Amino acid sequence: RARKRLKLYNSLASYHSTFNNLISEEYQVEEAEVIQRLEASIGDPFSLEEAGHAIFDVHPQRRGNLFNDEVYRLEKSLDATTTYFQSDDSPVDTRGRPSPLPANHKFSANDVIVITLQPRGTGDFLGVSSLPTNKDAVLVEARVLNIGPSYVDVAIPAGRFSTAFGPASNNVGDEGKGDPSLRVRVDRFFSDVPFKRMAAALGQLTSVPQQNGEVPVSNPKFDKRVGGFQMDNLLKEAILSTFAIKDETNILLDGIENPSLGDLPKKLAKPPLPASIQWADQVMAYIKANPSQLFPVYNEPQLTAIRSALTRRLTLIQGPPGTGKTTVAGSVAFGFVHQCRKISPHCKVLATAFSNVGADNMAEKFLSLGLKVVRVGKPSGVSESLWSYTLDAAIQRDPNAQHAMNVAAKVSAKVKKQSTDTKSRRSSKQSPSAERAKRDAVTQAVKDSIQACNIAATRALREADVIVSTSVGAADAQLLAACGIYPEEDEQDSKKKSNNMQDSTTLFGTIREFAPDNLPPLSLPL
Repeated sequence: RARKRLKLYNSLASYHSTFNNLISEEYQVEEAEVIQRLEASIGDPFSLEEAGHAIFDVHPQRRGNLFNDEVYRLEKSLDATTTYFQSDDSPVDTRGRPSPLPANHKFSANDVIVITLQPRGTGDFLGVSSLPTNKDAVLVEARVLNIGPSYVDVAIPAGRFSTAFGPASNNVGDEGKGDPSLRVRVDRFFSDVPFKRMAAALGQLTSVPQQNGEVPVSNPKFDKRVGGFQMDNLLKEAILSTFAIKDETNILLDGIENPSLGDLPKKLAKPPLPASIQWADQVMAYIKANPSQLFPVYNEPQLTAIRSALTRRLTLIQGPPGTGKTTVAGSVAFGFVHQCRKISPHCKVLATAFSNVGADNMAEKFLSLGLKVVRVGKPSGVSESLWSYTLDAAIQRDPNAQHAMNVAAKVSAKVKKQSTDTKSRRSSKQSPSAERAKRDAVTQAVKDSIQACNIAATRALREADVIVSTSVGAADAQLLAACGIYPEEDEQDSKKKSNNMQDSTTLFGTIREFAPDNLPPLSLPL
């Protein structure tokens, strides 16, 4: 038994090492490419802009809000050092017009960019002070929303722009208007979020089971649910065995002379639930009858694929473009929703795709079938036609969440103003305890706003039939919270949680008994 367990450890370690090296290398290559590009531009910064990777001497203007993000328009200032008016524009008076973007710029929707302060204003991009890689640089990360001939519209989480640079010169609000001479540079950048989420998922996949095959947790009460979150053990076996099929250390090959998956295909072909076949037959009868004309007329291979997906633990559907894969996926989701409604109001269908475009296509198909959909993801990466179905939209519609965010914004702005007003700070002569109380008030207000947003998001997800996201987006913090999985907040909180036997942990965070709305967490159909 010990020998077999050792082989299992080796198999898990081999899988983890292989794919961890691959995702790490991918991330490191992307990071190195950006950093090398920036550092190489120190001697010739103009080449960076001409190559389309940066825009210098940008004057940011506030354009409004996109749900909980602030939208800014980034255009070259009228006194910009470099301009890109085309030669055929020369007869036209260009005074008062911002320069077009470089003709071969590489900016596109949903790109990650970094906005960095040019400390001395226009022209201050020739040294290292405004490089995003400079440890003293003042910068903020953003996502590209739209591209125009002379501008880039970006979305930035509320408050981050003014915290870094002060308000924009056209700002309307309590903060007042900002400095019209503010200049920033804009660079194409990278995000570490996908890498971190993939690394955490890889860790969950290759976590070592206990002697009885269960996932190790601090509270046996949560064994079943934690196992469901980690993943179906049979699917885990399928993934690991197909990777290590030629690995003699793989426990699945022990005693098998010729490498084979053994009875794994038979296991995967079994119904996942006792009533799966009965419920699938109900769905197939409805699809064929098509009383509401929601479905196309399927051919036999398509009908076989739909029924297979509804009655097996794992189904792979393959076909060239135009063969109806997305349409079939819509009917599969329709069938799964039918099953989940019979199991529990907390049981939901999660549909993921590798890209935002794929996720959007699925969401639109599900909506056309009358299903309630929540599209998880930043609006900057989601089709505009689906914005009203995002979690951000649900949070905006929730009065409690909006109130909590407004309170947090006002408290933060008030404390910030007091801390930057040297004269006021000296005259007040407040004790350290009073200063600490202010900071604590801001911290608590921010925590309250996060909790209110999590509650609003959980309620929206609870009302949905299908939750749609990209594969990486499925690790969204608000979606995880709705599943009872909370990220570690700080060291003090972590210590408190470690002493709480009602909690157990995963690489994604701490698992609790309740979702943010104090109801049972959303779950898989276990």
